[in-house]
Amino acid sequence: MNPLYAAMLPPSQPTGEFSLAAIDLNDCAQGAWEAIIDRDQLLATRARLVGAKPIHNGTARRWLLSGIAVCSVCGKTVRSARGITHPTARRSDGSKAPSKTYHSNRCIDGHFHRNGAVIDELIEEICIARLAEPDAVTSFPNPDDGVDVAKLHAQRSAAQGRRDALIAMVSDGTITQDEVTPQLQAKRIELKQIDEQLARAAQRNPLADLIGVEDVRSWWNERTLARKRSIVQLFMAKIAIQPIGYGRRPKNPEDVLASLEITPRSME
Repeated sequence: MNPLYAAMLPPSQPTGEFSLAAIDLNDCAQGAWEAIIDRDQLLATRARLVGAKPIHNGTARRWLLSGIAVCSVCGKTVRSARGITHPTARRSDGSKAPSKTYHSNRCIDGHFHRNGAVIDELIEEICIARLAEPDAVTSFPNPDDGVDVAKLHAQRSAAQGRRDALIAMVSDGTITQDEVTPQLQAKRIELKQIDEQLARAAQRNPLADLIGVEDVRSWWNERTLARKRSIVQLFMAKIAIQPIGYGRRPKNPEDVLASLEITPRSME
């Protein structure tokens, strides 16, 4: 996977010899554009794909519940769709506001076609509330591998800081490139080893890097859609969407919740 997706600018490679597998993430510079995936997701993906034979698995999911939620009537998987508003005519002059499109969820057998955004938002709020509970991480299966993710992140920050300081010392002439090369190489190896451990931890447990986080909402907002979907599936064994009738709209989160059947996942 290209580091550009994580707002990381890779170093240049010889003409005609470009290889994503050859890119060391520790040599990448921070980009000025917005990342569409986070670093942990990039690390985990590269750990799975670099050096592996490509297999086309179709397009990635674009919405939180696509392929996860089911219809409460037939039990079939819900699909994402595009809805279109149908504004009513104004009493004053009979004109209508322009129609708008919106994300929706639909039953493939036609039992409902509902606004998807309000359901996604409610599920996200439920997940954030669960993540904020003290036992959010400890209540779910965690590989007994002794990996301390918070400690790894602290070690990585320290190693990256030392590496940046060495580069700055070379830039201002305090030391020469030859003097600092062995130390830079050692830090590069250290960072690579830490990144590999973090990537393995993220693959085994989507909550691995939640340990020690105080602002859970910000943490959630910074996760990729793929990570959010994995957390939804970790927390909820089943999300069934009910039909609500043509023209009816839930007026508040309580109404939305009442129109869903959510089965928490048992951790026993």
